[in-house]
Amino acid sequence: MTEPITKRWIHILSAVALSAGTLLAAASLYAADPALSYVTPHGAQRGTEVDVVLQGSRLADAQELLLYEPGIEVRELRGEGDKVYAKLAITADCRLGIHALRIRTATGISPLRTFFVGPLKEIS
Repeated sequence: MTEPITKRWIHILSAVALSAGTLLAAASLYAADPALSYVTPHGAQRGTEVDVVLQGSRLADAQELLLYEPGIEVRELRGEGDKVYAKLAITADCRLGIHALRIRTATGISPLRTFFVGPLKEIS
């Protein structure tokens, strides 16, 4: 009678260990993704160049700023800790309005954030 109880406990403990291992692996994968919290300044005038600071978590290994429409060119990009410094050139014919952007790092792609392009100077 002791043997079936022992086997049952071994199966239960194995299932618990497997579940815990799966949860830990999933948590470590999620933790590696970059998180982009905000962009400063929030926008720029078309036809100008602007220095932008992108802040979040796990951004030190930033490799690329992903922009989904033409009109904004990345001239410089460097990550330092939880900040990424970028110099953006806004073309004179850039579409006015909201533009989507993300940061690609060695470990993943950040959530989408927005950047505004307007006809007038950006004032804080």
